[in-house]
Amino acid sequence: MSEYFKNVQDYTLSMEFFKQCLNQGIFTPEFYKELEEETAKEYGLKKKSIYRLNYLIDIPNNGNI
Repeated sequence: MSEYFKNVQDYTLSMEFFKQCLNQGIFTPEFYKELEEETAKEYGLKKKSIYRLNYLIDIPNNGNI
């Protein structure tokens, strides 16, 4: 396995753990976003990488829209 795909796998595992913490109310959506950015940077994933979980960052604010 290439080093890049190992990094993608490690990033995905980390983000899954962080997502569980977010869902349990341990992390705020803002902190989760910061964690995602730092984790992607740590594992060498570019901002526009298809492997980043960007769709999870846009968490609805439960507004009346």
